[in-house]
Amino acid sequence: MANSKSKTGKSTKYEIRQSRIFSESFKREKVEDILNKRISIIEFCKLWDVSSTSVYRWIYQYSPHHKKGTKMIVQQDSEEAKTQELLKKVAELERILGLGIPDKNKWR
Repeated sequence: MANSKSKTGKSTKYEIRQSRIFSESFKREKVEDILNKRISIIEFCKLWDVSSTSVYRWIYQYSPHHKKGTKMIVQQDSEEAKTQELLKKVAELERILGLGIPDKNKWR
């Protein structure tokens, strides 16, 4: 560890983190643990002192379902059901008011 004096004259200790290399089997196992929700990414990062960037890199590399650049559109079922319900109400109100699209055969 290196010592340095700050402007106040107190010494400050800096810890230099050692560079580590994790095996491919370790990475695969930990990605599986994360994907199966046995441990969260934040917990894993704190436990192993690994950056979240590295963990996401491992996920993109070793997970068949998570590829970098893919986008997932998420819509809650309740929102979809609510939209369908509102569309039915609009159609019913248009029918009551006579604003619906007229049937072509009706006018012949």
